[in-house]
Amino acid sequence: MKDTNLGKTFRDSDIVSNIISTVKTFDISGNNIWYMNEFTFNASNELNHLILMNNILLEIPIAVSYLETLETLDIRFNQLQSINETMRSWMENDNIDWIKNELIPKVENSWNLKICIEHRDILLGDSHADALANATEMSTHVIIIISENHKDYPWGRLEIERAKLEKFTKYLQKIMVIMRNVIREDIPLAELAKFQNDVIIIDWYDTESTDGWNKLRLTLFTEY
Repeated sequence: MKDTNLGKTFRDSDIVSNIISTVKTFDISGNNIWYMNEFTFNASNELNHLILMNNILLEIPIAVSYLETLETLDIRFNQLQSINETMRSWMENDNIDWIKNELIPKVENSWNLKICIEHRDILLGDSHADALANATEMSTHVIIIISENHKDYPWGRLEIERAKLEKFTKYLQKIMVIMRNVIREDIPLAELAKFQNDVIIIDWYDTESTDGWNKLRLTLFTEY
């Protein structure tokens, strides 16, 4: 359905719901789409790859957040002006799911190391900054994850500065920054330069995660 001028169809009709009920890849790029009903993909149970390139969307459609089977979303060459809060939460949940389903089982179960996870081990009601500081003080290593939806923020600055302080004054050995599905060129040079000499940066892509796991394990288990 690429380049078929479906912009009005997505605004006024539910026809798309019937089309995508059994497809795994849906390419609707180049269709002058500027709006999607939030129920557009409700009938989809198998959609893995959604391609929305070369449309005129001003924000990521809320409808995308309901795609539980979605693996990749290509939304390049639109007119995105902001990421709404619902989509920001959706992307954040993706990062949390990766930590719970990938990072924790690998580090704790396979490598027999104990890790403190912010969303699991920092109790509600504590001063968040104090709790993070205490967790850092008690740790041998620190792992900070920078994901796609955080690359434009003053990300991790507090955590990195605190970790640097612990490293130089106490027993913290290594600070690792996992750049998950983010390329270094996307990070402002001034921001990257603030800490690149003090941390070990691990470039991480979910589609080629073997290299990432190998580098993380090597970093955790070797002296330098």
